[in-house]
Amino acid sequence: MNIAHITTEVSWRGGEVQLLYLSLGLARKGYTNFLITQPGSALANRVEALEEPSLKPHLKIVTLSMRGEWDVQAVFRMAQILRQEQVHILHMHTAHAVTLGSLAGKIAQIPVCILSRRVQFPLGSWLSRFKYQWGIDKIIAVSSEVRNQLLRDGIEEDKIIVIPSGVDLVRFNPHIPSGRLHRELKLPENTLLVGVIGYLSPEKGQSLLIQAVPEILKQVPEVKVILVGDGPLRPALQSQIDTLGLNQTVYLLGFRSDIPEILADLDILLSTSFSEGSPGTVKEAMALGKPVLALDAGGVRELITNGVEGILIPYRESAKGGFHKELVQELAAAVISLLKDKKKRQHMGQAAIKRIQAYGMDKMIERTEALYREILRKKSPALLEW
Repeated sequence: MNIAHITTEVSWRGGEVQLLYLSLGLARKGYTNFLITQPGSALANRVEALEEPSLKPHLKIVTLSMRGEWDVQAVFRMAQILRQEQVHILHMHTAHAVTLGSLAGKIAQIPVCILSRRVQFPLGSWLSRFKYQWGIDKIIAVSSEVRNQLLRDGIEEDKIIVIPSGVDLVRFNPHIPSGRLHRELKLPENTLLVGVIGYLSPEKGQSLLIQAVPEILKQVPEVKVILVGDGPLRPALQSQIDTLGLNQTVYLLGFRSDIPEILADLDILLSTSFSEGSPGTVKEAMALGKPVLALDAGGVRELITNGVEGILIPYRESAKGGFHKELVQELAAAVISLLKDKKKRQHMGQAAIKRIQAYGMDKMIERTEALYREILRKKSPALLEW
């Protein structure tokens, strides 16, 4: 059985992590995966760097320049690839991939077309709502909150299935040794660390934490704040740090590949995003036994019960846009409360480890494979006879 995955994303974000894990899991089961991606993408580079020779025949990168979702040349070239490789299942992983893949899938007469929806944003125009249904057999929503938004947008209920994104419980585990980040930043071993990990963009809300830092320092002056990730908001965040005089407290570390080791050193992970599907870094932190302090937004509330695995803060905007002043104060107060209560952090961390076991990567792979086979059984049963 041949499966084609399409992503138009060049950078390395949560969706690309999930796509890599999914295609690796399917390859290990013997399925042939064609990853259609932009030239020079982070995903292509990661696949090329894999050190499992046995997977090479089952995991193939196909680079294709895709200039927007209405790139007619890309559509026809994609259709040619799908026919040439005799693809049975087409799985689209980004919003722009939906239009390109749906059109190419129709031209190439692909039996099964599936898409993953990882964000909670409304679909918007009637055209967006149309393309999420035309020629699509099933939409995988990564959380119930994403599913509910799709229903509000008018997508038929029987077209949606919830398959939560997974976490690698082998790579992310509570036994990872700590201390690396403290040594790198030349901090005393007992320095309290609070961190946000994610793409630096407005909806991720890192600036909210920076606004709260002066209040936090009044009661916990020794705390340090770590921002991990890269993105278009980085210059603005650095400017905000400079303006508030926080250069000795807030560290912008940029993109990092050693996320397990960074999490091992954090005392609290913050999720300041106000629009989330099913946040991977929250799951990863929970797998390491870290308490999570998060805005009560999107799929976060499906992972954390307030006061058990972490703390949820209701999100609110000011009337003029931006973050509400009370939200900044509430965030600061919650951070201070957790930093001052080590026993509470430990109890929440242990509860987080138990809760996250239901979100292992293997479960996501198994449920996606089962969906592929279920749809094939209905539409092309002869393909399953092998």
